[in-house]
Amino acid sequence: MLRDVPRWKAETNAELKATPVSATLASEFELFQRVQLLGHRDFSQRLPEILTSLAQLPSPFIDEAHRLLQHTDAHALSGAQHTLFLQHWRLSLTLQTLTLNEQLLEQQRERLMAELQQRMALSGQLAPMLSDVNEAAAGRLWDMSKAPLQHGDY
Repeated sequence: MLRDVPRWKAETNAELKATPVSATLASEFELFQRVQLLGHRDFSQRLPEILTSLAQLPSPFIDEAHRLLQHTDAHALSGAQHTLFLQHWRLSLTLQTLTLNEQLLEQQRERLMAELQQRMALSGQLAPMLSDVNEAAAGRLWDMSKAPLQHGDY
């Protein structure tokens, strides 16, 4: 089993990299990338449009976005609030990605546990046969460890 650990690790990493994200998360990430490039003034002007897009996705960040902008007029948004909004949005995207990875890792863990249980059951079935062979053959096998070493010509 120890020889299989590097293979399992490589398979898990490959699966994490190859698994596509949901369309909703991909769309939200694209929106975040576009919004991140906006200047403060453009961000403030497009904020209602951004919130509408987040609500249509539906993004888990929308409630927090409304909470962050609760007491602020979109045109009176400060640079710090703009930065805070983007930081919280990035954290939300990171959390969504980590949750997806955690789900994939849990599925992989369950698959590996099933494989290990199958191997353990198989080795449990083989153990009585192997122990009988070893006990019966113990006196009949050659023991070369007790012979003196001699130099000779082959």
